[in-house]
Amino acid sequence: MSSESATSFWLIASLYDQAPSRLDFEKLTESLKLSLAESQDSVLKSLHDAVTKALSTEETFQDVQKDYVRLIAGIREGYGVIPPYESVYRDKANPGRTMIDLSSAYSAWGVLEQLRSLGADDFIGTELRYIGLMLYSQINENDQKQQAVGDFVDHHLAQWLPTYLSSAQESAQTDYYRSVLTITQQLYDSLENPV
Repeated sequence: MSSESATSFWLIASLYDQAPSRLDFEKLTESLKLSLAESQDSVLKSLHDAVTKALSTEETFQDVQKDYVRLIAGIREGYGVIPPYESVYRDKANPGRTMIDLSSAYSAWGVLEQLRSLGADDFIGTELRYIGLMLYSQINENDQKQQAVGDFVDHHLAQWLPTYLSSAQESAQTDYYRSVLTITQQLYDSLENPV
């Protein structure tokens, strides 16, 4: 995998961090325009179109913010999907076990504090950023690093991410979040079936 793949994981992780603001969307639109000038990637075009549509009216923008709450923030049971935290999907009797495993994995790569400063250890954004870091460090190709990515996917992402993505796709009500979830699925699939 390339540094492009690593960057893709960081970009998509950032889209889960907080409810989008108009300023965030305007910056994202500009960034996507620059990327699309160099490549006609259909996934990036889809995201660009979804962001542009989200900015088109105040009502559409508010729908995106509501979708964030429904799909990611999980404010209360029965409103949307289970929020994207690994410990919530796994080990319901012992969520601390998942947190310990994740902290150990992040510590082994020397990035625990950096990732913690960006969010909870088991949050989707944190785990996707970690994959991005692992892929970026893998550019110097070494079997041990490649195995580490596979192990993290098998022991963590594969245990909960497909379930979350499936239920979130069914519940998404805006093109923006459908696009974000589709890209997340494609990135995950690229880990499961590396080229």
